[in-house]
Amino acid sequence: MKKHSHASQVILRFVKVNNLKEIKYIDNGVGLAGSLVEKNGFSNMRSRLLEIDAKMEIEESESGLKLSIKL
Repeated sequence: MKKHSHASQVILRFVKVNNLKEIKYIDNGVGLAGSLVEKNGFSNMRSRLLEIDAKMEIEESESGLKLSIKL
């Protein structure tokens, strides 16, 4: 977060509903480029999450980054 987004605030929310677990991440940093090309960081995260049967979703945002990891 500090290295890439230059965010000054981060919110992590952990949610559990029945058997679904979700981690939500929101920051107020620079966000992602409009034409996001997943490089090593995100692709490594996705491959690790697939190993534990989880998935990551990146949400559109005017500024900052919003993503969720669902298990």
